[in-house]
Amino acid sequence: MSVSQNATHRLCPTLLVALLRRGFCEIGRAELARAVQRRKLADEDQSLLEEFTRSLLSALLNGPVERVNALSRVMSPEDLQEALHRTGLLGDGDS
Repeated sequence: MSVSQNATHRLCPTLLVALLRRGFCEIGRAELARAVQRRKLADEDQSLLEEFTRSLLSALLNGPVERVNALSRVMSPEDLQEALHRTGLLGDGDS
């Protein structure tokens, strides 16, 4: 596993656990259930793991501003920026 893949693999479950521990209730239950199901599938397939991370971050960032604020409370700015770059949600010129 490359350094990039390893970082994504490590970040994804960390993000989900952090959101759950902080009572991230702004994310809808159905949305979270789908994310958890994708996460279970992703354990066996790196591309699914990357898609899970991308879709979870996208759902959070494209939602109400409260979601973005909550996300910024559970992730450092550096980790969030790294996650956005790795998932393609933030291009090199968007920092």
